[in-house]
Amino acid sequence: MMISTLLRNASVAVLLAGAVGAGAHAHQAGGQQQQQQPFNQQQQPEIEPVSDSEVDAFVVAVDEASEVFEEYRPQLQAATDEEATRDIQVELQEAMTVAVTDAGLEPQRYNEIMAAARANPDLAQRISSAAEENERNGE
Repeated sequence: MMISTLLRNASVAVLLAGAVGAGAHAHQAGGQQQQQQPFNQQQQPEIEPVSDSEVDAFVVAVDEASEVFEEYRPQLQAATDEEATRDIQVELQEAMTVAVTDAGLEPQRYNEIMAAARANPDLAQRISSAAEENERNGE
């Protein structure tokens, strides 16, 4: 899998998984909405170093979250109004969060790794190599 495809798939999943995390946090905070700062793509995010096991988990999470998205795509396309679309998006976000978590990452860490991979060519290459290895092994 090309790194650009991997990161594009990760972007879809990260947006949805991140929204669930923010939504759950806002719900726990008594309904107060959290505003997220836009990510400045020119600035490299500062995160904890990404271990090899996290890279492997990230690759699995991207694959799983992408599969979940593809399962929900027809429902999203067929939605006839905003309420139906929102309901499907909430379901999708929850399913993607489960997929990311089941792969061994918390949504926040997944988001951090994805952002860092976009800004750090070395990390992007590690992720690409792990994805290629997974494909060769049929995982």
